[in-house]
Amino acid sequence: MLDSGEGKCWGGENSYGQLGKGNTDYLGDDPNEMGDYLATMLLGGGVVIDRFSLGSFACCVITKQNRLKCWGLNAQGLF
Repeated sequence: MLDSGEGKCWGGENSYGQLGKGNTDYLGDDPNEMGDYLATMLLGGGVVIDRFSLGSFACCVITKQNRLKCWGLNAQGLF
C-alpha cells in the first residue's frame, strides 16, 4: 500500500484478475513491469485503501470510506 492510499499488486499468477489490474496478465516477469512502471490497482476514483487482504485467487480491501471491495475468483460466492 502506498502513502496515497492506493495499492500495487504483482505476481506470476493472475488468471482470475486477482491483481486488480482489470486483466489477467502476469506482472513482474518481464522488464519494465515493477517499481515506478507498475500501475496501481483499479479501484475507482477517490478510493483510498485502509486495510487489505490478499489471497491466492482473490483480494479484498476495506476503504477509508468503510466500504469493502473484492475481486478475483469468487468460486465460493462470498463477494
